[in-house]
Amino acid sequence: MNYTTTNSNDTVENRSHRELTTEISVLCVSKKSNYFLISNLDLWTIDRDCFNFTGKNKVIAHPPCAQWSQLRGLSNYNLKEKLLLDWCYEIVTQNGGILEHPLSSSAWKRFNIKPFSVNLHWFGFAAKKPTGLFFKNCSPTDYTLNFNAITHTVGGTRKSVLKELRGSKENRNITPLKFNQWLVDSITNNA
Repeated sequence: MNYTTTNSNDTVENRSHRELTTEISVLCVSKKSNYFLISNLDLWTIDRDCFNFTGKNKVIAHPPCAQWSQLRGLSNYNLKEKLLLDWCYEIVTQNGGILEHPLSSSAWKRFNIKPFSVNLHWFGFAAKKPTGLFFKNCSPTDYTLNFNAITHTVGGTRKSVLKELRGSKENRNITPLKFNQWLVDSITNNA
């Protein structure tokens, strides 16, 4: 499948395999990520394998959460996915940048970090989604909160009056463009 970035001649395939002169690399990016709509980022999807990242620039890391989430007992164990968290944390602490993971993730306790807390609903996600962030050599910029009604849940109950967010797991995990841009701005505005 071919996704197009803001430059119509710049496909995901072309962009993810060329040398970029950028200050920010984004690790563990979904192939459908909104990061593809933001110019001048070095994007690392599963095809590029984040374990091969050797750059010295600041990073935004979104390591998979299944192995660290509250429901990790229900996920299929994947050692490589689990190790990605440690790898991403190491890169962020060395290079500077931002590590993103669910607020309830056991990762925060593992690294003895009190994360900066945001809710993805503030950035336009249809459901409440508490998210933790670790900032290294950068800091969060101001952002505008979204006070629209929360209309969905991520996983729900039969008694829930809210609509459960439907679609693939990947669609439920896509972060809003406003959130992606805010993370990028939090690095570039602190440079």
